[in-house]
Amino acid sequence: RTSTDYEGEGPPKWDWQDVLICRPQGLEEAIADTASKVDEKFGESFDIETKYRGRLEEAGKLAKEKLWRRLGWMPRCSPIMLNENRMMIGLYSDIFLCSIAAFTEDGGESWEFSHPTQGYGGIQPALVQKKNGDIVAMMRDKSPAKRIRRSLSTDGGMTWSDTGEMEIPNPDSSVSAEVLDNGHWVLVCNDTTGGDRGGRTRLVIFLSEDEGETWPIRKVIEEHDKTCAAAYPTVRQTRDGTIHCVYTHSPSPNETIKHIWFDEDWIREEGK
Repeated sequence: RTSTDYEGEGPPKWDWQDVLICRPQGLEEAIADTASKVDEKFGESFDIETKYRGRLEEAGKLAKEKLWRRLGWMPRCSPIMLNENRMMIGLYSDIFLCSIAAFTEDGGESWEFSHPTQGYGGIQPALVQKKNGDIVAMMRDKSPAKRIRRSLSTDGGMTWSDTGEMEIPNPDSSVSAEVLDNGHWVLVCNDTTGGDRGGRTRLVIFLSEDEGETWPIRKVIEEHDKTCAAAYPTVRQTRDGTIHCVYTHSPSPNETIKHIWFDEDWIREEGK
């Protein structure tokens, strides 16, 4: 979708919309490589639930088909600007259980696509760019590891490293990240490994001062019992320095979207 009239009240007035046909590079080879490594990486945990191996086997079959390779790629997290013209947005597939990046330099008139992230289960990538130009993808985890997945690109997002696990737990829920004006990074997520409401009863924000190498500062945004969940965050910093976070807030049986705003000092309050 594109819009040139988006600053008024209510939703944008859309000028055009169509289906974006994705053409990820090297998907069949990436799925085969993932399949060859899962037993070494996950061991017996990969067979605790039959869904893991079954999904991977099905992905391997569908990756051989040109039509299936192009279908079902979805966005979740915000795009980032790599320079004045080049926009990058992460896409993911629930069929292939991996992520790719899409790029445009002409406002969405034309697109190019990356190779997929390497490894099983990293989806819904939150993208951040380091000072040296490298790009980090932090992802929701569909694997038995139950940790936020992390992959690095050193070539502008076209190819990705093997996906590893961060120390931060993840109960198969989405994450969001932002580079602040001062170079610090923030990460919003559910830092549990499961439980009531799919582990989404606690939503937290982490702060890193070393471009995501460590996350020593942690602040709880929401913490509830099984009667309420908070998930699917998006965090952004506006020009005035304020950090905004929106997320689904679901006190049973109601659901809404909650919007909070704060500064870095608020994250640092109440210890680490």
